[in-house]
Amino acid sequence: MADQDIADPDSSGRSAAGRDSSGVMPGSHDPSDRLIDSIPFPVSHWASVRDDDGEIVEFICVAANSVAEQLASPRLNRRTTLEGAHYREVFAGTEGDFGWQRFTEVVRTGTTDVFEATSPGRPDLWFEHVTARHGDGFLNITRDITQRRRAESALEEVEERFRSTMEALTDTVMILDPIWTSDAADADSGESTADVIDLRFRYCNEAATQMLGKSLDELVGHRYLDVYPERHTEAFDRYLDVVRTGVAAHFEVSWVDVGPLRGAFEVHAFPLGEGLMVVSHDITERVIAQHEARESERQFRLMADHAGDVVIAARHGVIEWAAPSVERLMGWTVEQVVGRATLDFVHPDDAERLDVAKWNTTSTTRHRCRLLRSDGGWRWADLLGRIAGPDDEPDHPLVITVIDAQAEVEARDALQRAEEERHRLDEQVRESARLESLSQLAGGIAHDFNNLLVGVLGNAEMALQDLPPDSPVRSRLTALSTAAQRAAELTRQLLDFTGRQPRQRLPLDLALLIFDSVDLARSMMAREVAVTVHLGSGTPAVTGDRGQLQQVVMNLLMNASEAVDQRSGQIEVSTRFRDLADDAAAELGLEGGTYVTLGISDNGIGIAAEHQPRIFDPFFTTRSGGRGLGLSVVSGIVRSHLGAVQVTSDPGHGSTFEVWLPAADAHLAPLAPPTNFRLHRQPTVLVVDDDDQVRDVVGDILRRAGFQVLAVSRGREAISLFAVRHATIDTVVLDLTMPDVSGAEVMVVLRAVEPSIPIVLISGYLSNDPTREATTMKATGFVQKPFLPEELVDAVRRSLHQTPFGSRSNDVTAGLTVSSHPPTEPPQG
Repeated sequence: MADQDIADPDSSGRSAAGRDSSGVMPGSHDPSDRLIDSIPFPVSHWASVRDDDGEIVEFICVAANSVAEQLASPRLNRRTTLEGAHYREVFAGTEGDFGWQRFTEVVRTGTTDVFEATSPGRPDLWFEHVTARHGDGFLNITRDITQRRRAESALEEVEERFRSTMEALTDTVMILDPIWTSDAADADSGESTADVIDLRFRYCNEAATQMLGKSLDELVGHRYLDVYPERHTEAFDRYLDVVRTGVAAHFEVSWVDVGPLRGAFEVHAFPLGEGLMVVSHDITERVIAQHEARESERQFRLMADHAGDVVIAARHGVIEWAAPSVERLMGWTVEQVVGRATLDFVHPDDAERLDVAKWNTTSTTRHRCRLLRSDGGWRWADLLGRIAGPDDEPDHPLVITVIDAQAEVEARDALQRAEEERHRLDEQVRESARLESLSQLAGGIAHDFNNLLVGVLGNAEMALQDLPPDSPVRSRLTALSTAAQRAAELTRQLLDFTGRQPRQRLPLDLALLIFDSVDLARSMMAREVAVTVHLGSGTPAVTGDRGQLQQVVMNLLMNASEAVDQRSGQIEVSTRFRDLADDAAAELGLEGGTYVTLGISDNGIGIAAEHQPRIFDPFFTTRSGGRGLGLSVVSGIVRSHLGAVQVTSDPGHGSTFEVWLPAADAHLAPLAPPTNFRLHRQPTVLVVDDDDQVRDVVGDILRRAGFQVLAVSRGREAISLFAVRHATIDTVVLDLTMPDVSGAEVMVVLRAVEPSIPIVLISGYLSNDPTREATTMKATGFVQKPFLPEELVDAVRRSLHQTPFGSRSNDVTAGLTVSSHPPTEPPQG
């Protein structure tokens, strides 16, 4: 092929390359080219450039409308217009080669070519090219199809996703197209009478081919009744109705057993264009399980009707069935139970635990609750429940077995109460043991101290009797006697704590005692402290020692006054009449019965929790300068009166002391006034005491009073002496606490020898109530150590006037003169 002669654009003149084969130059338009501008999409006219051999070597654009100019402008480089541009200059690369081949073929063959391609350099833009021969060149009409191609691509993606999804489903999916009868018109109405008579398989997923037992080629494109001529079933008729009405259908095929198709199915059929889509879900396992459940329920009901325990079946919280035994346990008939909510029969406090969500489907769940009886009462029962069905089908009934647990709960509660009572009694025993040990300690101290005080007080009193009235020593001895009496009062307080201080018990009006005590206490309190008294009406009397009970009230009042603010303190005293049941009384360590309570409350600082267990201990105090005996004496006195003290305190808000005292059930006769006796002869007194100082002082006191005294230090000596000289001994002064033989044992022997011998007991401490113990031992009198000389002499003289069993054989009392006044001179021997 000859060399190509393409002129340089800047050279003068034009070569053969500057015109097409027909001599048309760029810019000199064919008349048809003028029509290009009226077309609304890109159109260009290209002329062929041939070499000497007639081969096309280039195309030159001889005309282009404005739309084509705009589309090509990004590729024109330094050119300003498409006209006159060489094809290879504008469209280089692979895309240019693809167009060059198609355009040369059009010019060579004279055919019209239509193809789609992306824009050179813009793969995201698609164009449809229509190319036709025009002279020795071609016309190219370009249309933008980018949106269409994108829509087609999206549709392909959707179809692919749909196909992938359908193939992944385990449910069967079929798309069926209707087959209609030939179209005809009704003679009267003119409406079409065509009807769907069959369906054609358009699509089946893999699950459908497996379920139907056919390959895809045997299904797609074939008519339904050709594939399954025997399948003109209810399901097929429902498919046709969906096509006719355009309304979706949902139904179940209870059982199919044809060829490979066997089981039960849930079918969804809905319109899809002019056809329909059918989705089938295999429910064979569920149908079999439901059938088995119904059969199991039938058998279960048959057994439950004859069972002893109550069985209930509930669904969605409503009782659907109950065994006849429900009437025996709860009193309700089956008709009264069925149809009601299960929670209607459950105690409100237990209802939350019986939420249906808490019942298990894989194992039996047990709950204990209270069930409502027909009489309005509640009965404890154990509910054993399980949902009777598979885990994924919660619509099955909840089957509950009701087991009577009332007896077990009552036994458990009784056991718990017994255990609590045992703990309470253990605590009481420990507390009693602690108080008993403290009482023993205090009593032992009091015993030894009282023996010492007998010597101090007795000698001081006798020394005062021996001194003349104007002796300068009298004042010192009087002070000594006073100190000894104060020490004796201290030991009496210790004995009050032990609850064994001998006192005289009479029926007392507690109200009068309280008013007297409050008046006395007010004089010792700050004026700003307010004391109010609220006494219950009709409060019965209490039996007790007035002095001791007054000391209880005084101690509690003074304790309260020290606890309150001296400018804004408030103290309240109250009494009440209470009937105390046995169980409530046991908590206080009392016996059931009628009690009078004395309450003293204050708004003071209260008692710290760690101090409350020790407030009744002797010598325990939190106040500087306190002796720590006030509350311990209160506790001892109250216990000796067969009562109890109850304390409640809120630190920072005050305390309340409540004293429980048994109400008096009889009026006791008052004691006779003290009587003095003048003796006309010298009776003989046997003094028995192991303490030398006590024995000497007692002997001196009695001798000064006109008695003859025989003194021994041991119980065995007293027994031996009394056995020999009992006829000359008129009375006995006997210490109860001695190391070899106790006073009680000595007393038994003496009474065996002489049953009517008067015996006066002396002791600084008794293990029990001394007055009661002396009465039990049938002693003639009792004197508490330490004592004043006149107290001992008065007791001995009284013993000579009375005997426990009547008159004595000797006539010692015949010479006694009774007087209501003390003697004016010492008795003469």
